[in-house]
Amino acid sequence: MALETEIATAFGWGDCVPVVTCQRYEVITMGAQCTTAPRSYQGEEALLHLACIGAGLESLVLGEAEILGQLRTALAAAPAPLRRLSAPAIAAARVLKREQGFTEHAGFALDHALEIAGVPAEGRIVIVGGGPMGRRTAERAVDLGFSNVTLVARRPLALPEPIQFAPFGGLASLPETDVLATCLGRTAPALGVGDLPKINRLAIDLGTPRNLRSDVDAPVVNLAALVERQRTSPAETERRGRLRERLRQLLMARLEVSGYDSPLGSMREEVERIRQKEVERALRLHPELPVQQLDTITRSLVNQIFHRPSMRLRRSDDPELAATVAALFSARTEETSDDRG
Repeated sequence: MALETEIATAFGWGDCVPVVTCQRYEVITMGAQCTTAPRSYQGEEALLHLACIGAGLESLVLGEAEILGQLRTALAAAPAPLRRLSAPAIAAARVLKREQGFTEHAGFALDHALEIAGVPAEGRIVIVGGGPMGRRTAERAVDLGFSNVTLVARRPLALPEPIQFAPFGGLASLPETDVLATCLGRTAPALGVGDLPKINRLAIDLGTPRNLRSDVDAPVVNLAALVERQRTSPAETERRGRLRERLRQLLMARLEVSGYDSPLGSMREEVERIRQKEVERALRLHPELPVQQLDTITRSLVNQIFHRPSMRLRRSDDPELAATVAALFSARTEETSDDRG
């Protein structure tokens, strides 16, 4: 809330776009920046960060399904110039999600919390909060194998079986539960031991700020613990770093061809044409090769080779040099596979 006040003071809400989710508060602007924000990005790094958000690389659950739609909804209200600038980042995020085939959604935070606590997914679970996060968590609890799943909300909800609905006013009188998870919004009051049913094994607080007070009589896993687990996992860090570099390649390619009539855009189109032709040739010679793997490997190789020269040409702001380099790749004479012997 202090950050909101600073944003309004710095440049007014009309000049920026807030992206607010249960785990995130981002502000996108073409003007001033908040001096006390813990992280800030400018230029291409800002676009890359935007793409990382959209692809779910900044999410607690890697590649979460919901975030790209949330980001696009937020940007729909942005000024037209900002929408145009952000379009390559959104497109790159969409391509990466399609490439990777991410299947996890925000409800998979339940998996991580149970793993941290060493608690099995069995018995009874109560989820407090009828928003998208609460419903996703309830769906995931069913998939994991909890035998009794109850979703508590202020308004009646139509829920798929076997999820049961309970009114918020009756939360404290519910039967004892093995696990309780809270997914309430930031304006909800914090809940204490007198507001909850008896919890036998674990309480999971997925709220921002925290939904549970310190007097809860059960071990508690909160978002801070989940984020710390993600941050300190070498395997997780390596995987996200690798995906970030792939996303950077996709974004740079999008930026280069965003003006399709530019020399760099023409060069990348010709390079891509050659790559596709060579993939087809390799498949004719070696039909046993996996198509998807071959496509991914060659695409990554080409992007690695052309990333640095393309970046330097764009930063040089020398149209004649860019046109000269691009002309080297023009298809003036067509080579066929037979010509190569």
